Amino acid sequence: MTRSALQVLLNVISAVSAAVTIFVAIRSWYPKASPDAQPAILFLCALCSALIVALAATNYVYARRARYGRIVPTLNDIHAELYRLTFRGLGLGLSEIRGTCQHTVDQLSEMFNRTTGRRCAVCIKVVVAEENETQVFRVQTFCRNHSSRDREGLTRRIDHWIEANTDFEDLFADQRRYFFSNWLPWVEDYKNSSFQAYGVPHDRGFFKTLVRHAKWPLPYRSTIVCAVRPRPTTSGEEDATQSLIGYLCVDSRRARTFSEDDDVDVLQGVAESLYSVLRLIKR
Repeated sequence: MTRSALQVLLNVISAVSAAVTIFVAIRSWYPKASPDAQPAILFLCALCSALIVALAATNYVYARRARYGRIVPTLNDIHAELYRLTFRGLGLGLSEIRGTCQHTVDQLSEMFNRTTGRRCAVCIKVVVAEENETQVFRVQTFCRNHSSRDREGLTRRIDHWIEANTDFEDLFADQRRYFFSNWLPWVEDYKNSSFQAYGVPHDRGFFKTLVRHAKWPLPYRSTIVCAVRPRPTTSGEEDATQSLIGYLCVDSRRARTFSEDDDVDVLQGVAESLYSVLRLIKR
C-alpha cells in the first residue's frame, strides 16, 4: 500500500470513528445522562463533528497535492520539448512550431484534468497589432487542445480586441503576470469579446448574482490566464510588460476548479518557456 493510500485509509477510519461516536452519544449517552453531564456530551459531539470536517478538508488538500507528483514527468517533457524547439531556432517552419504547441496544450489539458478532477480546456493566443489611425491590439488563437476545438467555430469571426477582454487587458496594461478567477460570474464589470457569440450575461434584478451564475453564457466559469513574456530580472523591469506576445489560458466549466497557490505556478512556468517559441513566429 502506498503512503498516500495509507493516509486516506487512516483519515476514513478516523472520520467513521468520529461519526459512530456522535451517533452513540446522541442515541444512548445523552438521554440517560444527568443534566450536568449533558453539556459535556454535546461538547464531545461538537469536537467529533469538527474532526470530521478537518479530516475531509485535509484529505481533499492532500489528495490534490499527491496528484501533482504524478504530473512531474509530463511537465518535464513539455519544457524539454519547448526547449528543443527553441534551440533549433529560426530554421523551423510554422507547421512544426504549431505542432509542438498543439502537443503542449493537449498535454496541459490532460494534466489539469488529473489534478483538478474536472475537464479543462487549454489554448495559446498570440497578440496581433492592427495598424489603423492608432495602433490597437487583438488576440487570435494559435492552437487549442483537441477536446475544446468546437469553440473556434462560434468565435472565429469575432475580433477579440484586448481592450474588450478584462483578463487580456489587465495583463497587457500592467506588470501582472497572470489573471486568476474561480468564479467569473461574480467578477464585477467583467468583459469578454466572446459574449458576442455566447450571449450577454444577466445583469439586472435583486438576485442578479445568483441568476448570473446559473445562466452564465460562456463555456467556463473558472480560468487562469498567464502572460507569455520573459521572466523579469528585477521587480520593476518594464521590458517584460512591453514584450508580452501572447497568453496561455486554461479554463473549466465548473466554478472553484483551480488552486491559485499551485496551478498558477505550473501554467506560468510553461508560459515562460513558450515565450522563446512564439518569438520564432513573430520574426
